[in-house]
Amino acid sequence: MNPVSAELGRFSDDTTRWAIKFYWQDGTADVLPYDAVIHLKWRRGVSTLMGGGNDYGQADESNVMRSLTTLDEIIQGLPKMIDSSLNLRGVLSVKTVIDQKSLTKAAADFESRILKSENGIVAIGLGGNFTPINNTMPVIPDSTLKFLKDIIRERYGVSEAILSGNFTGEAHAAFYQTCIEEFIIEFEQAMTQRLFTARERSLGHRIKGYYSKVAYFSAKDKMELATLATNSGLMTLNELRELYGYPPLPDGNRRIQSLNFVSAELVDKYQLQGSDLDETGTGGNSQL
Repeated sequence: MNPVSAELGRFSDDTTRWAIKFYWQDGTADVLPYDAVIHLKWRRGVSTLMGGGNDYGQADESNVMRSLTTLDEIIQGLPKMIDSSLNLRGVLSVKTVIDQKSLTKAAADFESRILKSENGIVAIGLGGNFTPINNTMPVIPDSTLKFLKDIIRERYGVSEAILSGNFTGEAHAAFYQTCIEEFIIEFEQAMTQRLFTARERSLGHRIKGYYSKVAYFSAKDKMELATLATNSGLMTLNELRELYGYPPLPDGNRRIQSLNFVSAELVDKYQLQGSDLDETGTGGNSQL
């Protein structure tokens, strides 16, 4: 849903039940029981009930809009500054009293001689003097642009490496922990609360979301994971093939495990059996 605004309160005679009122763009409004609405709050704002950034449940973008406006003004102004720096290259002073028509013709003749010059040298008479204007190209410091972009990105917890796709495993892990993991947990809790009754929740029913971080691993990290998975039986063969973009096999839904790794329960039994052998004198270094 995309309402213009929303309001929490009690809008009926039933004062024991909270409701939420949605205001739509066509001027109408609808009231729904709050316990029938899946409400995901992005961060926390002025209202602890509504979340977002203001009392109407809408994001408060006033701070980031200032940075966006400044950045947009810089981007829009660069072409204008470049054009203005290229338009005026110098001033031709004619040291005689002539009318405007003759002055315009003298300037046109001077420009024509510049364009026709093969070595960049133009001769003018004693009655004229050309003064060049050294216009420099506008330069916006990289630190200024980076500062403005960082303010916008940090608002949403997204780094430059994530946006450009040039991220490492550590950078993606940080992005997951700051932006994705919290949302997944909130999504699971909200969906579980609304879709299951109290009895069903007490029996362990819940909504669980999974995020495949493996898809964003580097080739080196994928190789290390594949080695660990085959040694410990962590993943099936088809899951390993999917990791490298290969199609599944008909018999690939099975796990393999190195014989060098055994269950902890089997290790305990093995140690107990070894202890029994030592006590009976049939094992270890016992003497007859």
